[in-house]
Order: sequence, then C-alpha cells, then structure tokens
Amino acid sequence: MVASFDKMQDEAFRIQRDLYMKIQDMKMLDLDDATIKRILVKKGMTKKRANRIMLGYFDPITYSKPRFKTKVEKIEKVAEEKTEKSKNYYYNVNQGFLFPQIELNEVIMNWKGKEFFPETYNKGTKQWEGGYKPHLEGAVTNDKGNLVYDERGKIKKEKTFLQKVVPKIKNLMVPGSPYGQRSQTPLPPTPGVSQQAVAQAPQQAGATGLTATETALLSNEEKAIRLRQRGMA
Repeated sequence: MVASFDKMQDEAFRIQRDLYMKIQDMKMLDLDDATIKRILVKKGMTKKRANRIMLGYFDPITYSKPRFKTKVEKIEKVAEEKTEKSKNYYYNVNQGFLFPQIELNEVIMNWKGKEFFPETYNKGTKQWEGGYKPHLEGAVTNDKGNLVYDERGKIKKEKTFLQKVVPKIKNLMVPGSPYGQRSQTPLPPTPGVSQQAVAQAPQQAGATGLTATETALLSNEEKAIRLRQRGMA
C-alpha cells in the first residue's frame, strides 16, 4: 500500500511538472500570474496547489483519512462477528497494517517541497544553472555570460534554422542561377473579379492580426493564443 502510494506521487509529480512547463509557456503569451491562477482554479484546482505549482514546487497528493477509518471499522465488525461465532479463536484487527498512517505521512513528507526544475549556483561561472526558462532558449550572451538586449529592451536571440536558410534559398531562386530559375512560362490571363465571390470571401486578418469576428468574440487570452498560432506574437 505504501509503495503504491509512493508510485502515485511520482506520477502526480510528472503531471504537475508538465503543467508547470505549460504555465511558463502561457507567460510567454503575456498572461499574468493572476490570470493563469484564475484559469487553474476555474478548472477545479485549489488555490494552494495552484500557488505551489506556479512557484515550481510539487504539491503531493493526500489520502482520505475518513475512508481508511471506515475500512478499519468494517473489518473490526467482521472480526467481532467471527469471534462471536467461534469457540476456539479470537479475531483481532491490526489497525497499523490496515491504515499505515505514519508510513503514508512519511511518503508525503519525502515528496513535499520537491522542485520541478532545481537550480544550482555554479561558483566557477558565478551563474545559476538548471531551471526551466523557455524564454531564454537561443538567447545571446556576451563574454561574461550575461544576456544581451536589443534597442527595444528585449533579449536578443540566435536566428533559427529557417531564419538562416530561407534567405539563402531566396537568393538562389533568381533568373540565371544554376540552382534554380523562375518559370518563363507566361501566366494564363487573370479572370475578372466576381462581385458574388467578393461578397462571399472570408474575413481576413487586419493590421491587428485578427479578423473582426475574432476581435469581437475572443477573450484577451484567446486572442493572444490565436496570434501565437499565426506567428504574430
């Protein structure tokens, strides 16, 4: 029973750690802590657990003391009945075996306060190492290991693979290039514009990156998520 309870803590730790990672990703969408906490509580999480997970600490799962007591009482009743019916035996109940409360509490204490992504201080580099910091992925640092910021005060980041490769591909795709040429085949004549087609055309995202319907119906959180999906946030 105690081993199973410890295994349950391990599974819960993994689930809460994944949730913590998603929370950090939500913060990159400019969602503040109060909004994120409100979402978690609305989904049924207690404020205490929401606070601990958002701080990066595991909140161990507990057991039901009333349920264990009910279990013990039922078995004690059976023992009494068997004792009354027996002439040679007396049936006793080992409550510590049926409800190992001390051992279960020890499991909780062993898991309590465990960090999802511990950080340690490196005296050699004088930097904190570890943790989960998605906003620092690809961040540019100077010779001293400090972050480099641009003129807008944002962290400079290394170019991604696509950002490095796409410009090169565009430079290759020019007339006369040995790697590829634009098609010289004349384009077919452009058909006239249909007023009916224009009337039935779907709304396009405007300067804000959202359609008029999205702007009117979506919440701020949903707008941020939609912009992120379009690569505009």
